Amino acid sequence: MTLPRRQDWFGVALLACGWLALAGPALAQDAVIRGRVVNDRGEALPVATVQVPELNIGVFTSNDGRYTILVPAARVSGQVVTLRVRTIGHKPGARQVTLRAGEQTVDFTLGTDVNLLEAVVVTCAPSGTSPERVRSRSAPASRRWTSRSALTSTCSRPSW
Repeated sequence: MTLPRRQDWFGVALLACGWLALAGPALAQDAVIRGRVVNDRGEALPVATVQVPELNIGVFTSNDGRYTILVPAARVSGQVVTLRVRTIGHKPGARQVTLRAGEQTVDFTLGTDVNLLEAVVVTCAPSGTSPERVRSRSAPASRRWTSRSALTSTCSRPSW
C-alpha cells in the first residue's frame, strides 16, 4: 500500500478551491418584486404599467392586478430604486424600494383621477359613402348619426 504524496493533496486542495470559486456566483440570487395594483375601491387594475426607470425594466399587471418584476442578480447591489405605477383614469403612484436579493411585496392603491379622458371617436368611411350614413358605434344612442358638418377630413389606410 502506498501513501499519498504531497503533490496529490495539493491537486485535491486546488480542485476543491476551484469548486468553491465557481459555487460563489451561484449563491447570488435575483431580486423579485411582486405586488398587486388596485383602485381606491379595492378593485383590481388590469394592464397597469409597473416600471423601475433606473433599470429600464417594466411590466403590465395581469387581469387580477398582480405583477412580478425579476431583476437579475448581476444588477442587484442594494441600491434604492423608484417603483412607478400608472394606468389610464387613475393618479400615478410611486414608491422607493431598496433592491435586495430574494422576494419582496409592494402593493399599490391608485386613486381615481377626476380629470378622466372622454371617449375619443374617430369615424372613417370608404370613398363615396354619404356622410349622413356614417354611424358611430361607441357614441350614445342620441348621437349615433354623424352630420355632414361633423366630418372635417377623410381617413385613408396607411401605405406601409
